[in-house]
Amino acid sequence: MASYLEQLKQNTTPIEAGQSVEIVNFRPDLAPAFCRCYYELYGDTFPIKYVYEPEQVCSAVEAGELLPLLVVTPKGDVVALTSAFHFGPNKRAWEIGGTMVIESYRNGDLARPLLERIWKECQALNADSVYGSAVCNHIYTQYAGRKFGFKPAALDLEGFTNFDAGVRIETSLLYCIRIFNTERRQVYLPGRYEAFARELYQLHQIERTIVSETTVPTGACKLSWQKLSRSLRITVAQLGVDLEARVAEACATHPECQAIQVCLPMEQAGMAWAAERLRSAGYFLSGILPLWAASDSLILQRTVREPEYEKLALCEAFAKRLLAVIREDRASLV
Repeated sequence: MASYLEQLKQNTTPIEAGQSVEIVNFRPDLAPAFCRCYYELYGDTFPIKYVYEPEQVCSAVEAGELLPLLVVTPKGDVVALTSAFHFGPNKRAWEIGGTMVIESYRNGDLARPLLERIWKECQALNADSVYGSAVCNHIYTQYAGRKFGFKPAALDLEGFTNFDAGVRIETSLLYCIRIFNTERRQVYLPGRYEAFARELYQLHQIERTIVSETTVPTGACKLSWQKLSRSLRITVAQLGVDLEARVAEACATHPECQAIQVCLPMEQAGMAWAAERLRSAGYFLSGILPLWAASDSLILQRTVREPEYEKLALCEAFAKRLLAVIREDRASLV
C-alpha cells in the first residue's frame, strides 16, 4: 500500500482560497489535512517524516508528544497550523514550532492568534520551559517570540532550510526560551565559557553554581541523534571516554549534513573535559539551553563551510552578543 505521502504527491487539486476559517484543536479526522498542510509548504523535504503520515501523527498526539492547533475551513482543509512538542530529552520542556500558513491564506492574520493560543496551552502544562527556534533569514518570528518573553539561548548556524513563497532558503536557527522552573542548580562548564554562561543566566534570571574543574569521565558514552533539515543534532545522555569516537560514528550516518550540533549534559562532572575534546575536533560554541535535558545543556557545533554571518538577521541585543561570542570562539580553534 502506498504511503500517504505518495498520495499527497498525486493530489494536484488546489485548496480553495478565500474560505472562512476557525482555529480548532487537533482531531483524528483532520490528520490527513494536517499532513497535506506540511506538504503544501515543504513538499516532501520536511525532515521529520511522520508529519506526512496521518496514523503516525495521531499516535504522537495520543502519546502526548505532539500538541497541534489547526486553522480549518468548512471543507476540512487545514490552511495553517502550529504545534507544541518535545524535542529534547526533558519531557517537561516544550518547543513551539512548525508554525505555517499556506501561501493562498497569508493575507489574513492567522499566525498571530495561533501562537497566542498555543502559548496559553503550554502555560497550562506546568512546564519547566517553553522554547522556540526562529529562522534567521528574517526577524519576524524573533519579534513574535519576544511578545511571550522568549530570550535567546543558542544559535545553530548553517543547518536549516526555510521556504518563502516556494523559494528554498538556506539559513540558521536562533533558539529562544522562557524558563518557568527557576530552581538553583550546579553545572559544570569549561572556564572559557564561564563569563558567557553568567551573562546568559542573568538574562534568563536563573541561578546556577558553575564548576569549571576538569574531570575525565569513565565508562562508555551514551548518545542519540536526529537529522534535522541540513543538520544533525546529537544529544549526549552519558559522557564517556569514547565520546569523540561515538560522535564521529553518528556523523558518519549522515555525511550530507552541513552542520552538526552536540548537546552536552552540564550536570555531569566530565562536561568540561568533553567540551575541550570536541573543540579539538573543530566544534565551537552554539549556546546553552537551560533544562534541555536533566539539567542544562552546552551546545557545541561544527559547520562544513565558513558561516555566512553577514546574512543573519538578528533583532535582539543578546542574540547579536551571542553571535559575537560564537565568532570569537570559532576563530580561536587551532
